[in-house]
Amino acid sequence: MNANDAALTGLTTARTGSTVAGPAPNAPAGPGFDPVLAAAAGSALGSCGARYTLTTSAIDLTTARQARPAQAHRQAFDAASGWEPSGPGPDHQCIQTFPVTIPGGAGGPRAGHVLQHVASPVGQGAQIASIIRSHPFVLAWPTRQNRQFCAAPPRRTRDLQAAPSRRLARSRARNRVTLGN
Repeated sequence: MNANDAALTGLTTARTGSTVAGPAPNAPAGPGFDPVLAAAAGSALGSCGARYTLTTSAIDLTTARQARPAQAHRQAFDAASGWEPSGPGPDHQCIQTFPVTIPGGAGGPRAGHVLQHVASPVGQGAQIASIIRSHPFVLAWPTRQNRQFCAAPPRRTRDLQAAPSRRLARSRARNRVTLGN
């Protein structure tokens, strides 16, 4: 990496207290989850103390709306903001988590929605700028009703699934065209 560059290298959504990404990071019925952000900076920038603003937000892809207000984190390229040398090389790295509590708690209004995180650090004069987004994830809230449905769908649901194929067969029979010689 160039000595004066910085970039976001990863953004995952993990169960609270973990750094392992998951498609449903709050399952089973957790009150929140942690976006985990990884970044890298060159040798000159990584410990110079230059200030930047890291903006994080979440988008509800199900409703195409902002899931929570954007948060601006005032930070600097220093140890207090989590920057440290990356192994034996001259570059620096930073891994941060931002705990999120889900509005409405278990069974809240966003249960079953698909969300995605976005993060962007911008330095003074936009000399340093990067953007990254997480993989989409689902807010899962297992309930007794959901477990029952997943284990064995109700008979009525199976009947409804079979009905379209019978209607399609009758429709094809009615609309059959015979080509003459």
